[in-house]
Amino acid sequence: MNPKEQAIKDRLAEYMPATAVDMAFALMQQYKLYVKVVAPRKTRLGQFAVKLAPNARPVLSINSDLSPYQFLITFIHEVGHFVVWQEHGVNVKPHGVEWQRAYANLLTPFIKPDIFPKDVLLALEQHIVRPGASSCQDAVLEQALAKYDSRTKTLNLVLVESLAAGVHFVLDGHTFQKGKILRTFCICVDVVSKKQYRVRLNALVLPIAH
Repeated sequence: MNPKEQAIKDRLAEYMPATAVDMAFALMQQYKLYVKVVAPRKTRLGQFAVKLAPNARPVLSINSDLSPYQFLITFIHEVGHFVVWQEHGVNVKPHGVEWQRAYANLLTPFIKPDIFPKDVLLALEQHIVRPGASSCQDAVLEQALAKYDSRTKTLNLVLVESLAAGVHFVLDGHTFQKGKILRTFCICVDVVSKKQYRVRLNALVLPIAH
């Protein structure tokens, strides 16, 4: 292995479980992918993109603040998008049966006890049966992953989903009151402006007493 390849593997090991690096790097080589670690984004954990320039490599961008397990799952999620794009172009749904099949096939070899802790492993075994557009849409998996998110420990943050209706919390500098749940979101009211907003159930927030 040349120094450049080793540097890539060392970089991957900073963000995902070390025991998964070899398999992840093999996927990068197989599909000629470039992984870019980026600043946290509010609307997505990762993204797959293809540049139109000649000989441009497909790019997977993944948020830098994810736990190692969430980072790995997001990586596989985005590789799945590349596989579908390579085989079907843009003529299929982003998270249709083609992506579900590709994602499940890619994720299965990683579902091992030397990569994921037991609680995440059990959640993944159920998740892979019918994966959604995001691990954040799988409540059981999201709750398991949240235990390993450093933000929940250092900042005393919790998932919106875990809060009772009517509880106040802080998100992005605004104070909200939790309201009605609608699938993967809940309707929350800004206590100052009284405006209603949709907040993802998997959003990490700071609960406050009132």
